[in-house]
Amino acid sequence: MICVGTTLLCAQGPGGRRGPDRQDAQLGLTAEQQNLAHTARSEAAVQSKGLRDQVNSLRQELNAAIKAGDTAKIDSLAPNIAQLEGQLMAIDAKMQAKIYASLTPDQKAKVDARPNRLNRIGGRPGGPPPPQ
Repeated sequence: MICVGTTLLCAQGPGGRRGPDRQDAQLGLTAEQQNLAHTARSEAAVQSKGLRDQVNSLRQELNAAIKAGDTAKIDSLAPNIAQLEGQLMAIDAKMQAKIYASLTPDQKAKVDARPNRLNRIGGRPGGPPPPQ
């Protein structure tokens, strides 16, 4: 099963290969396309790092508020978490758009032919670099 965002692939490949490397092979990405995808993933990872840290911190606060029954704190934290997660989604979608734009019509047809594949294009931000 291939999933294209947060990320291009989440399927287990032959020999245990997972993620963008398998997706790159299935789509037949050129070295230039692989480098563009790696750069886009790296840039997205840098952009999202601080936001992910903030979400994790707020989720810990939310868990404490849940345990304390502090509904006012829950009401204040939930929208903040949602806003940060929206920003993360936008970063991921922009990364996917960069990668998708680099694909040939045949490669786009392969991505488009599988439901939910587009929402995984690019692998996880900050994934491994393409093989040399």
